[in-house]
Amino acid sequence: MTDKSARAAVKAWFESNGISVSDWAASNGFSRDAVYALLNGRTAGRRGHAHRIAIALGLKSPTQLAQAAALNTDAAKPGRAKGGEP
Repeated sequence: MTDKSARAAVKAWFESNGISVSDWAASNGFSRDAVYALLNGRTAGRRGHAHRIAIALGLKSPTQLAQAAALNTDAAKPGRAKGGEP
């Protein structure tokens, strides 16, 4: 799960810069509800949409997204059994 103090810092950044979470979400192609869920700790941002939001907010590093994409690409290759060799 993303760190509580980091989530609080992101919320403070939105407030101090006069940007609403809804506006930020819309301009970055995310649902407002998904962004709020991450900022309020209801989702962990470990995978999928929430993971991409965490990276866009700076709560996770972009290299984590690249590593996850590499794992997904490798697992999706034809002839590969999940979790093992072909």
